[in-house]
Amino acid sequence: MWAIFDGTGIFIAACRHGIMLWYADMVKSGKLVKCPLAIVAKILDVIGERTLGAYDIGCRFTSTVCASSLGPTFMEKQSCLCIDAFHGYAHNYVCQMQHHPLGIKGTGLEDFGVAKHIFSASNALAPVIRYASPYHHHVFFDLFFKQWDEDKYSNIGLMLLNNYWRAQKSSQQRLSC
Repeated sequence: MWAIFDGTGIFIAACRHGIMLWYADMVKSGKLVKCPLAIVAKILDVIGERTLGAYDIGCRFTSTVCASSLGPTFMEKQSCLCIDAFHGYAHNYVCQMQHHPLGIKGTGLEDFGVAKHIFSASNALAPVIRYASPYHHHVFFDLFFKQWDEDKYSNIGLMLLNNYWRAQKSSQQRLSC
């Protein structure tokens, strides 16, 4: 009887730099959009206006969000959903024109594939948590995501430091000429 509440995976939200924002357990309960809707509600509440999110089915999910109780807030805060570049080419032409990142002003060269990188790295957890209890699933995912964020923060810090040193070197070379 309780098998309908078995966990089926996780749903994540990460920024474009790969920093984890939130994750939610997906549970086989019959409501397949509750995790994505919960993440959208959290994003609207915490981040606020003019957000852009990518989802494999962002085109269809936009209409789901607009039809839900989040719809008025989503539209009022001028938020938008798109599809990631990888999945974009599998959609029809009209969908690509409206929801592909290359067609949305301000996305630049972003491919919105950070979730694929996170899931690819988290595959290393599979042998460890395969037969673990739900509690231990949470513990290992929490440890993994904390380490993931620490690695991302250190990489961003190193990139900023290198850019600073390059700018210093470039300005000194200009002054010496």
